Amino acid sequence: MTPDQPQTSSKPHGLVIGLMFAVLLLSLVAVAVLVTTERKVSTTDEYIAACKTQVEGAVLDATREIARICTDGGEVAPEIGTVPSSPGAVGFDYPLGWSVELRTNVVDTLTTWSAKLVPGVLAYCEGCDGPFIDITMQVGSKAHPVIAERASFYDYLLNVYTVEKGYSQINIQLSPDNSGTRYVVTGQVEGLWSGPFEAIYFEGATEWARVTFTDADPIDTAGNKGWEIIKESLDFSSIR
Repeated sequence: MTPDQPQTSSKPHGLVIGLMFAVLLLSLVAVAVLVTTERKVSTTDEYIAACKTQVEGAVLDATREIARICTDGGEVAPEIGTVPSSPGAVGFDYPLGWSVELRTNVVDTLTTWSAKLVPGVLAYCEGCDGPFIDITMQVGSKAHPVIAERASFYDYLLNVYTVEKGYSQINIQLSPDNSGTRYVVTGQVEGLWSGPFEAIYFEGATEWARVTFTDADPIDTAGNKGWEIIKESLDFSSIR
């Protein structure tokens, strides 16, 4: 599957243009203040010199503010790649620079499609427990006995997120989502990888989908920022 072309945000350019207008406005304000406060200037040359000083001061202050916002306070939005939705698969945006692994027709007890996303390079190693996968996605059939034997999909989730399986502080919220139901599960997980997690499920008529982010490293925020982009862009429209 080939991701769409990246999208680049124009917000930083708009911010700088707005601040340049602010520079001009400050210059005009400086001149106005000068007219009302420098009434004792006796010659034209002295008046021009005073005006120049006021305007240069206003421009310098505004220029410093532009530099501060562009370097310290103004983060440039990351370039975005897109995996479009397709039959039996979830669509989503992701920050370019992340590794995205997609698999279809997965030989698994539950899964027919899956995705793995990590910041940077996705590297596997022989004989180790890693790598840690920040975000995982799955799609499967509701006809599988593990799900079908439950009274409802909500009951299936209650059976998944139990203390015996390493989960605690579980909260499940559900809401209508186009042709199906969305479930948002949050809580803590303990095990090989531990930390707070958020899982978003979509239940369709015959299929289900899950997207999970686990925050196993509270110091590293790259995963958190990427999760916000991915979470807001999830497209379950092809899940039946």
